[in-house]
Amino acid sequence: MAAVTVRQHEHEPLPVLRRRPLVAGIVLFLIGVALTVVVATSSVLQPLDDRFVDLMVSLRSTPAVDVGQVLNVAFGTAVLLPLRIAITVVLAVRRHWAPLGAWLATPVAGVEVWRDHRRKQRLSRRRRGPRSTAAS
Repeated sequence: MAAVTVRQHEHEPLPVLRRRPLVAGIVLFLIGVALTVVVATSSVLQPLDDRFVDLMVSLRSTPAVDVGQVLNVAFGTAVLLPLRIAITVVLAVRRHWAPLGAWLATPVAGVEVWRDHRRKQRLSRRRRGPRSTAAS
């Protein structure tokens, strides 16, 4: 019988394993900052944006707009707010604290999206086209 050799894998030390995600996060953050600066200060992207809006307006169809309006009502605040309140009460009554914390953190992220939208409006990059096709 031949001898079987088992090869042991050398694992990286723990500080190295912690450093890699940190470096990756910093690099991605810096890329995001650079893209934000380019979009906020450059007019180079506006012609591309205008062409994309023109393409979307030309591809627009009435049935798709109708479906979009129905979805807007179905998933709008008037429907989702009572649903969110009911889910919050159920999670609190059942004492599911971790899911409740995540559930309550979701609107905080939504507020940040709203702030980002307001920030974009201040940059004065107005979109062309009919009002119903304006992107938020």
